[in-house]
Amino acid sequence: MTPLQVAKGYCANYQDGQCLGMDFDERGKHFAFRKNGPCWLADPIQRCGYAESAVLPQNVSEWPAAIAQSFVEGVQAYKKATGEVIPKHANAKTERVCPQCMTRLLEPGRRFCYVCADTRRKAAKREAWRAANQKAGSD
Repeated sequence: MTPLQVAKGYCANYQDGQCLGMDFDERGKHFAFRKNGPCWLADPIQRCGYAESAVLPQNVSEWPAAIAQSFVEGVQAYKKATGEVIPKHANAKTERVCPQCMTRLLEPGRRFCYVCADTRRKAAKREAWRAANQKAGSD
């Protein structure tokens, strides 16, 4: 499976070869992260933040083996094309893999890779914002 086939099959923004360019902000509202146009996972492949946060990190453990393998190959092709490190077998003494996504190597002194750390930070801010709004509403 190619990265474009992954987008065709699993991306909510993909419509007839075009990207709608919509995502959700920290408050759950729609916003456009780009103008409508060709999918960034088509040739030449460009990094797509929406694909990296919503499409590629799917849990394929319960999928049929052939479909899961094909999806993983598409994800790895995307990562290779965008220059992202894909560890095959990290050396346990010197290299650590992100415990959340299990695909990226960790930088020294970090608990999560930059993508997972950003996702966790956004979720924490969303929760803090929601709690603050609920508290303000009950006062």
